[in-house]
Amino acid sequence: MSSLTRLITVSLVLLLLLVGAGLGAQVWLRQQENRILSQAALDLSERLQHAIDLTGGISAPWPTARLEELAQLTGAEISIIANPAIPRDEMNRHRATIPLDNGKWLAARPATPPGERILNLFHRVVIALGVFAVLLVVALLLIAAIKPLRDRETRSPFTTRDRDMRSLSLLARTSVEQQAELDQERDERIRAEAEARHRLQLLNQALEEKIRMGRDLHDGVIQSLYAAGLTLQAAQQQATADPHLSTERLGEGLELINRTITDIRSYISGLTPRQVRRESLAQGFTDIVTELRAGRPLDLDLKIDEKASIALSDEQLSESMQIAREAVSNALRHGGAQRLLISLISNDDGTEFTIRDDGIGFDLAGARPGGHGLANMRARVERGIGRFEMKSAPGQGTHISIHWKTIVTS
Repeated sequence: MSSLTRLITVSLVLLLLLVGAGLGAQVWLRQQENRILSQAALDLSERLQHAIDLTGGISAPWPTARLEELAQLTGAEISIIANPAIPRDEMNRHRATIPLDNGKWLAARPATPPGERILNLFHRVVIALGVFAVLLVVALLLIAAIKPLRDRETRSPFTTRDRDMRSLSLLARTSVEQQAELDQERDERIRAEAEARHRLQLLNQALEEKIRMGRDLHDGVIQSLYAAGLTLQAAQQQATADPHLSTERLGEGLELINRTITDIRSYISGLTPRQVRRESLAQGFTDIVTELRAGRPLDLDLKIDEKASIALSDEQLSESMQIAREAVSNALRHGGAQRLLISLISNDDGTEFTIRDDGIGFDLAGARPGGHGLANMRARVERGIGRFEMKSAPGQGTHISIHWKTIVTS
């Protein structure tokens, strides 16, 4: 076998190896892209559900402004479609869809498919390597054809072994350089994927914190400010008839405002406001009722089982207090309740938390869709691992029943 034949054979083998490696790497990258796209679709579905809860729930109207707000919260393209069938194109195949009450579907599509930039870059690298391999083969053939002429002209011929060694040395050096470039591309891709996962985790944490803070502000600060306003209004009305009682009401209103300021500072510091101690659970419920009734007559029936309070987790205990605050505020503000029952009783499979009033009640089917109170209570029960049930009808008051599941800690 001549040196030219050996050189051509080595060049073809090297070309086939490079092409095979490029195709194999492309198949692997496509699999990784599909995995990333599927995971991104799941994460997008969770972000979309959180954003829907934050903007009013699934039953709220769907104007263009709300779709734009959802797009800003999720970082995706939001649209309403009639058919949830999966499209053929790669970008829409990994979208997130949620059914709406009107028979249509809410679809969220990532603005830029994850991994596409890396895939395009890798395609360019594979094409560049292919072109480089072809040029390398052509260059080797030209060298093999020109070398004998130069040897005859200079009368300093090289042996076949010397030419082969020089060619192999060049191939080895080129292979090492190409391998170094591939390693660098791989490391950059791994770093980019890690940074994308970290940014997505931070975004999810920020969204969850925003939703939690919105619930706490609605159920805590807003209700306290409303009670303070009622107390100050009562003081104003009694200023002439009973100045002493008016002064007491003013003091109560100022105390409520100071408590609210303390709660807001706690939110800013990232703390849970007014942590409830288990031994003062009954007193905590009493304080909530006293704060919100703002001097109005109310007969409170409080039944707290000490064993039940011990069985609750810290999160369930905190959520119970916030739910009680929202329920008592609704009973006084909207229901005009005169009597209120709050009970916490343990049973074999958990703890029953009940709030019942004798107010005017309301039609659950006709409840205002834009309100946050009922949605917040359901979200709190879900967060604390429980089951939520509400019964109400016009003229029959409102009955809220929550079953807290016992959480066993190691």
